[in-house]
This record gives sequence, structure tokens and C-alpha cells, in this order.
Amino acid sequence: MRMGGAKHMDIWPMGKGKHFQKEVFFHEKSHYLKYGMNFTELLVLSDREEDQRLRQSLLVGKPLSEAMEDLECFSKKELTLIKFSEETGHVAEAFDTLYQSLKGAREFREKILGLLLYPLILLFATMVFFFFALYFIIPPMDEMLGAMGQHQTVLRGLNDFQAQIPMPYFVMIFIIGVYMVYKRMNPQSVLPIIFGKQYKNYEEMQSMESLHLLLRGGINILEALEILLAEGYEVGYLVEGVKEGESLSLLLEQREASSLLLQYLRLAEETGDLEEGLFSYLLVQKAFFKEFLRKKTALLEPTAIAIMGVLVFLLSMLLTLPMLNAYESL
Repeated sequence: MRMGGAKHMDIWPMGKGKHFQKEVFFHEKSHYLKYGMNFTELLVLSDREEDQRLRQSLLVGKPLSEAMEDLECFSKKELTLIKFSEETGHVAEAFDTLYQSLKGAREFREKILGLLLYPLILLFATMVFFFFALYFIIPPMDEMLGAMGQHQTVLRGLNDFQAQIPMPYFVMIFIIGVYMVYKRMNPQSVLPIIFGKQYKNYEEMQSMESLHLLLRGGINILEALEILLAEGYEVGYLVEGVKEGESLSLLLEQREASSLLLQYLRLAEETGDLEEGLFSYLLVQKAFFKEFLRKKTALLEPTAIAIMGVLVFLLSMLLTLPMLNAYESL
């Protein structure tokens, strides 16, 4: 059971600009709703544009789910849960459920960002050191060696390079390069590198978390799968299989789902409580991936420092050895 690429954006730390803070929205509203406040009245407390637009839609008689859909900030999955909660009268619980889901996704984003941070710092520090060496250290050193009748091929080549590319142009090229790399970074290319062999299990966990969220909101299994299919999840075979009366565990076993998931699904099918089975599976799998990211971060930190030290040492040797050789020859 795999996700469409867009679904990774829930946990992808490289956001694209300012966006509506759904986690804050659901947290605030669930808190007030639990104390019995009218939804339209509590929107008066906020000065956010989205809240005021939502309030105006509610005042003209639109249902909450339709008013939220007009904002174009919420997924079909979230809107379906809100619509169902309106029918059952459990809007506060639905808002709290969505808040907890978004909070978990944010915490996972932070762990991934922590893992990406060290290589980015390493690359940036190395480039800054190279830039200052290229434009502020190499030219006078090459000139000094020339005055002493000594020439070093690498230094001369680097000096000729910086002479042909003025500093402002180099800075501009560097900034454009960084921007292009940033724009090209996407979950489909980076997350498989981070998770390695566990990437398939990670995708499986994300898919099952979305399914569990819908089941927890009271949506039946078939409707939940159809919602996920509409959102880009590759669950068409599950929709068809469930319609034909096949068990979820059998369908996923045919697609080589993890033994952990199959174990909990079979147990859930015996007890008749699929929501609880998925909840137990997610508890175990999330704990595994949190520990997985913690260990990777702990390993990457000293490795990044060591690599940066080696690169700085090599650049330093490149600058100092020609000078030492020149003094020896004198």
C-alpha cells in the first residue's frame, strides 16, 4: 500500500513559503469547542484572514465542512472527517483528532530536518571556506611565490580561475546553484536515501496512519479507501478487493506488506476492531522509526564533523605546502 508522491508533503520539512497553519487552527478550535463555545463566536477571537472568511461563510448559512472547503486549505480526508462529525455532533473530537495527527506529522518533520541539517551545514561551511581561500588567500600567496621564483600548478590554476570570474559573479552563481538544489529537493528523491531499506515500511506506515485517521473518525473501510484513492494513494486494488468481500490482510499480503502490519491486521480481523489493530501497529512502527531517526542523527553528527575537518585540512594543506616548498628551495 503505497502513497502518491504529494502525500509526502505532510512530513516533508522543506516547505514552500508561508502556508495556513492547520495544526494551530485545529488545536485552538478544538480547545474552545470542548468548553461549549459556538463556532461562529470563537472565530471572532481571531484576526487571521482565513478565520474571518470562514466566519462569513458560516454566517450566510453554509455547513462547516463546505465553508472550510471554500478556503482551499484542507485535504479531502480532513473535510470528510469534519462533514461526518457535523452529522454525529462530535466536531470538537474531530478537530482534536486532526490536531493530534498534524502534531505527529510536524514532530516527524522536525526529526527529518535534524537529520538533514548536518550535511547542509557541512556543505555550506566547506563552500564558505573555499570562497574565502579562493578570493582572499590564494591571489596574494600565488603572487608571493611568483616573487620568490616559485610556481605551484594548482595555486596558479585557481588564481587564474578567480581572475576570470569576479567575486560578485561567483556569489551570484553560488546563490543560484543553492536555490536550484533547494527547489529540486523533494521527498521522492531524499526520503528513500534517509530511510534506505526501511523506506517501503515507512510508506506503508504513512498510508496506514491516514487510513486509521479516517476509521477513527467513524468512516467505514470502503469509503475511507475511496477517499485515500481520490487523494493519490495507490489503493485501487484494495477498493476493488474490499468490494468483493476479500480481507484487508489477504490483499496486502499479496502486495508483500510487512509482517508486522499483517500480524496486527489478522488479529484485528479476528476481534472485529480494525481501528484498534491499526492503532497498535502504528504505536509500534512509529516508535521504531523515531528510534531509527535518532540513531541515524547520532551517527551522522560526528561523521559530518569528521568529514568537514578532513576537507578543511586538505584545503589548508593545499595553501600551506607550496609556501613550505618555496622556503625549502630557498
